[in-house]
Amino acid sequence: MIVSMQGSFAALPSVKVSVVKPNDHCQSRRADRGDTVRIIQNGYLASGPDGQIIRQIDSSCRNAPNDDDLDSPDLSQCDELEFVIGAGKILRGMERAVVGMCAGEVVEALIPPHLGYSDPKRDTHPPDREKPVPEDSWVVYRIQLLGVEPKARHSARRSIPTKISDTQSVVVTMLAFFDVPTLAVAMLGFALILYMCRSSPGPGPSAKKKKKKKG
Repeated sequence: MIVSMQGSFAALPSVKVSVVKPNDHCQSRRADRGDTVRIIQNGYLASGPDGQIIRQIDSSCRNAPNDDDLDSPDLSQCDELEFVIGAGKILRGMERAVVGMCAGEVVEALIPPHLGYSDPKRDTHPPDREKPVPEDSWVVYRIQLLGVEPKARHSARRSIPTKISDTQSVVVTMLAFFDVPTLAVAMLGFALILYMCRSSPGPGPSAKKKKKKKG
């Protein structure tokens, strides 16, 4: 069953996500952009957009567990993967798949190449060196969400950065989720609005001189 995950990526259908194990009685926060999440996962090379699995390329758990192990994993045999959604420290396709998940849920994500291992923005989370992923490959990741830590209240989207590090964080987050042409158009429009606001004339001295007292 293919579903539309809730959250910031609902309008981006490039990653196909199916819920394998739902949490119908979720009492905790659902993951969203900016949250810190902990997951375990199995990754597979797929034949293409049909999602047919060829072989395993990645796993959080030792001894290459099968997918049934994600339903009730032995966490002592697994290395949890922790990351901030939107920080660009993991495949962007995996980030988008996690959005909307509740702790305990398991999803399967079919990730296209440009959001997977052929993503030019990818700099971490490589597959096993002995099992390289070919260029332009589709991949399937089955992910279990273990926990969600809400983003800080002083979100970059709601406050003006006061430090260089804060500004860099905002830029990295924006680049992780938006294409460069889209950002360029938005920034150009914003600059134009600022220019128009600053150049619009206000009441000057000449307007005050026209007002004379009668009598």
